[in-house]
Amino acid sequence: MQVARRRLIHPLAVLLFVVALSAATPEPAYAGAGDFTYSTGTGTPQSWSGFGDSIMAGYCGLFCSIKSYASYYADAAAAENDWAVDLQGRPQSGETTIQIYGEMNNHINELRSADLVLWSAGGNDFLNARDDYKATCDQAALNQALLDWRADWDLIISLVSAEAAQDAMIRTMNIYYPDPDRDRASFCGAVSDFEVFYPLLLDAGSYMCTTAAMAGFQCADSISAMNCDEIDASHSIDPSCLDPSGTSFRDPLSVIKYVDGVATSWPSASNSGMIQSDRTHPGAVGQQYIADAHHALGYADAPGSSICGDAVCDADETPLSCPADCPDVCGDALCTGSEDPATCNADCPDVCGDALCTGSEATTNCPDDCGSACGDGVCNGSETEQSCPDDCAVACVADGDGLGCNSSTPCCSGVGNCTGGKPSNRVCAPTASVCGDGVVEGGEECEAGVPLGDTCETLGFTSGTLACDDPTCSYDTSGCVGGTCAGNKEACTVNADCCSNNCKNGSCKGN
Repeated sequence: MQVARRRLIHPLAVLLFVVALSAATPEPAYAGAGDFTYSTGTGTPQSWSGFGDSIMAGYCGLFCSIKSYASYYADAAAAENDWAVDLQGRPQSGETTIQIYGEMNNHINELRSADLVLWSAGGNDFLNARDDYKATCDQAALNQALLDWRADWDLIISLVSAEAAQDAMIRTMNIYYPDPDRDRASFCGAVSDFEVFYPLLLDAGSYMCTTAAMAGFQCADSISAMNCDEIDASHSIDPSCLDPSGTSFRDPLSVIKYVDGVATSWPSASNSGMIQSDRTHPGAVGQQYIADAHHALGYADAPGSSICGDAVCDADETPLSCPADCPDVCGDALCTGSEDPATCNADCPDVCGDALCTGSEATTNCPDDCGSACGDGVCNGSETEQSCPDDCAVACVADGDGLGCNSSTPCCSGVGNCTGGKPSNRVCAPTASVCGDGVVEGGEECEAGVPLGDTCETLGFTSGTLACDDPTCSYDTSGCVGGTCAGNKEACTVNADCCSNNCKNGSCKGN
């Protein structure tokens, strides 16, 4: 499943690296190898903005240019999506990464308004670094050049992230290694130049891809397009091509591709082949393979490209929004479709009360879902002292529990403190109240320091402040006003009902 932007993260997160490793010095900006415009296709208008060096410029020598990968890419995109693409290219042969960053700033309005922004950068930075290394064999200086290049590359990533339109498609690329066989035969001491530069290519490519992916950009795998054999007519790339040993890594002059089902190579350096005679710039075939690598990224991040039901889980589709295209995936943090706590607890955590006894739920902590189980040490569900004494045993039997009582019954009022006459009718006697123990019990109306359960109004008075007579644990209604009180032998419920404040057996005693 592809990932939503700001912006789509392409899975080829391994080898983004710009290497132009053959010419002795960077080329100046020649006529025919700089700014260009290109229009192709019919349909929905698309404005593209491109930046880069001689690879995007289609450089092929003084006053010479060939069709570049950017134009071939525009052709393929227009045909696939019914687009009318207008590409404004701003590449300049010979420019380094920091200079390409400057070109982007110089044409910032084009970058801001583009539907698609693409660039290639870094070839001349590494060309200069490699030339210096060949002259001095100074590994430390080469490593420092890599660090300096990273800082410049980061500026481009930050600029495009900040200035490109929120819904713009963003494409960058890694660049092939143009002449590895010549570097295999060139040495600084006992170590070949290839042994030095190849691992640096992999390392720097990993950095470039990681930073691009973190920004949500897509990256074309041009190194596989130019330096890796295809092993079948389905265009499968040799899995050992980019092995750290470099054994299966190919020179563009020896790389094998399948064309119409036939294994094909372009062993002659020319403008029409994989690599030009300068052994640095891509020929016409090479430019087309780089374009194919871009086209293979797809267009799922194009605005309005998602169609639920097309069997493609696009960047803005999820199992929630489009289960037809994006089936449930246990572990994607979305509880969707057929998933539930029983089938995918990772996405659908336990919810007590959902009628599913799952995960950490048990009879002890969720009887609503898991029921009760006598013997699990928890008195819950339908369990009672009678039905499950093992789980519901109490420290003492209270008056009114309805349990039988005999001489050994642990009544709360005392072991064997039974009342009720015949043995079959005996129950635990009430616990004797103790005034002053802080517990309102038995015939007590109140206790010192315990919030009162009544007010003057609930006792029938009009207003006033009810108090507790601490020594007797009975209400003191002297602060209540209004209302009436019962006289001697009149019916009462509590002491406060009586004018004498003395209610015995349902009638007032005294006046």
